[in-house]
Amino acid sequence: MNVRAQLLVLAAFAAILFFIPFPAPGLEELSDRQLSRVTAQSGLTLGADQGVFYLDAIGLGFRDAGTLDPWGTPLGVDGYLCGDLGGIFLMDTEFIMDIGNFLEQDSILVQDDAGGGTPVLRSLDHPLNDTPMLFLSQTGGSIHGTFRVTDISTWDHGAGAEGVLGDLSLSGLSVSSARIAFFAPTGGAGIRVLTGAVVTAETIRFSTLAQENDLLVSGVMLGNSFSGTPLPDDNLGNAPIDTSSWALESGSFNLGLPYSYNDIPGVPDPDLTALPLSVDVAGDRLIGQATCLVINAPMEGSLRIESVSSKGFDLGPIAIDGLRLYKNLIEFPGRGIGH
Repeated sequence: MNVRAQLLVLAAFAAILFFIPFPAPGLEELSDRQLSRVTAQSGLTLGADQGVFYLDAIGLGFRDAGTLDPWGTPLGVDGYLCGDLGGIFLMDTEFIMDIGNFLEQDSILVQDDAGGGTPVLRSLDHPLNDTPMLFLSQTGGSIHGTFRVTDISTWDHGAGAEGVLGDLSLSGLSVSSARIAFFAPTGGAGIRVLTGAVVTAETIRFSTLAQENDLLVSGVMLGNSFSGTPLPDDNLGNAPIDTSSWALESGSFNLGLPYSYNDIPGVPDPDLTALPLSVDVAGDRLIGQATCLVINAPMEGSLRIESVSSKGFDLGPIAIDGLRLYKNLIEFPGRGIGH
């Protein structure tokens, strides 16, 4: 085939390709019948493979506008707490995000001592069943990083000047098995949260500017329960505690209790009660119409710390097992809780 014939064949082939109708991407309106055949998957999967997240903020703080003394008199200068934030986190994990109604199909068995001195088992439904929630759960991997707050400063009303407290740093931070659920309270405003995670940190250090009162916390572990050598019931003797044997046994450290059952002997208890972490803006019961941020943070789990030292003096390990805190009220600004 000569060159002219080759060119003619190539031109004819190009013309054929040009006139073949190729599909083009675009949005098309579907009919009701077409929509009825469309099915959706549950949730959205978010993955991060060797993702790096940097945190850098200068002059971030909390200011208490209109600070009052214990007698309700304005102090003239707003109180504040501020510092510079920095950190780096490596994310090698996968999250699933979903929206739907919470459903615990299995009933919860509780022991009720209201049966005339004979404890009986009662089967109760989960108190959060059928509650709309936004779920975010970590299905694998972990998040590692370091975090620091430098030049932590606060206004000292007694001295009438700013005081620099020092620096706070966390290194070797690791978060795994994290989950969180957001939902709205029944018949009101605010936010309700259930969250849990397994958290470890190699060191937590607080140091003043003069480096005189360093506090070093090493080997921090937060989870539901731990195995290994327990702490002795008393402080007698000098036998070393094998903290290297400590390991996570099961579960996460939880903020917010999914349900609580308070058995009162002789009284039939009607149902379970949910105690989530709550965030609300409320009026001041003591001063009048002033508003404040009210946080109630119930929690459950266990804490292990391998070593606590200050100025080079080793204070030893810490073990808190089976913690269950039903009420943990935090307010900004405080309204004199307990008075």
